[in-house]
Amino acid sequence: MTGKNKKIAIVFAMNSIYTFCAYVSIKSIINNSPLLYEKADIIVFTDSSNPDKKTLATIGNVKVIDYTFPLKIKETSTINRFSYLSFARYECFNLLNTYEKIIYLDSDILVQQELLNIFDLIENSGIGLTKEKVNVKVCANNELENINLEKDTFNSGFIVLTNKLRVNFKEITDFCYTKTAKLIEQIYLPDMAIINFAIKYFNLIPTELSMIYNTPASLSTKALKKAAVIHSLGHRKFWNYYYFDEWYKYYTQWIKDGGTPIEEIRKDSKIYRTLLKKLSLDKFVFFQLCPDIIKNPVKALRFFIKYVFSIKY
Repeated sequence: MTGKNKKIAIVFAMNSIYTFCAYVSIKSIINNSPLLYEKADIIVFTDSSNPDKKTLATIGNVKVIDYTFPLKIKETSTINRFSYLSFARYECFNLLNTYEKIIYLDSDILVQQELLNIFDLIENSGIGLTKEKVNVKVCANNELENINLEKDTFNSGFIVLTNKLRVNFKEITDFCYTKTAKLIEQIYLPDMAIINFAIKYFNLIPTELSMIYNTPASLSTKALKKAAVIHSLGHRKFWNYYYFDEWYKYYTQWIKDGGTPIEEIRKDSKIYRTLLKKLSLDKFVFFQLCPDIIKNPVKALRFFIKYVFSIKY
């Protein structure tokens, strides 16, 4: 049973339309971080209406948990942009009551190296993250004035925790939820802002992890080859911008396993989407992932060449 014998949890969270990329991320862990996978439960938080939960659950070591934000919160443009599921990462602190070690990863990642030994890097601090240059505080707020979120900011897309973390796990979880509900209209990149707020408030001293664990997909091939985890940050996603051979193959398996084809979150032109449907090309993986030929012909051509020659990045 999940959590009974395993001491490690790998955690993902996403709403239903992003289930495919969580599937791909998990497949990359299975293939490229087998030691971690063997010792860990994989916990996926998602919405209760997700039609692809069964496909996820067939992978093995995966426990799918229906998630709702536990407090009343105002629905803002920020919520709509990121979804409530982005706040499920707060549950990682609560999970330390069950597991000794936790890795949280955003779903839009590709794991390339064994990650089991990463816990050795945070043996003293109990928490590790990579640095982030983005300013997560965009306005003055009385509650945040004395806590500088513009310096020493950490990225919340890759979080490593152990139960040696010197804090009450439920208290920090509740803090994150309460502050999110209270400050949602005043913060940008909300989960990142709140995680950094909590780090400062509870006087935590995280281990700064190397960027090889959170390497932007936009970097050079040289940097990508060294990366343990590649992260397709911002709008430049694996599924509408780049060709990554391994990501493409795992997504192909997602379709074979009965997963819902991607469409809703791509920003294709109406004429391109209509043309694909009219010619029944939208059923093919290549056209599901290839950049819009009408809007981005150069990117589409680059994608085609890399696909033909199975170029890694």
